[in-house]
Amino acid sequence: MPTYSTYEQVPWYRKSSTNSFFVIVGLVFPPVLWFVCIMLLTGKIYYKTTDAQGNLKTWSTANKVVAFIFVFVQLILIVPHLL
Repeated sequence: MPTYSTYEQVPWYRKSSTNSFFVIVGLVFPPVLWFVCIMLLTGKIYYKTTDAQGNLKTWSTANKVVAFIFVFVQLILIVPHLL
């Protein structure tokens, strides 16, 4: 997994601002939220801020849990309509 020293080096799909926006859009258009979950499963999502060591901060476990709860709720709401 690559290490980024600046936020500008982080690909757009790994930036917190992009993924936070996608979570909100995903509440209306589920595939966008699923994209965020795939990003969470395959790597880190980076904040623009740094920690005490100068490393970019990443999404915590709590952020990941919230995204997956949204997907779970969507599945509960969508699956009955598919049957």
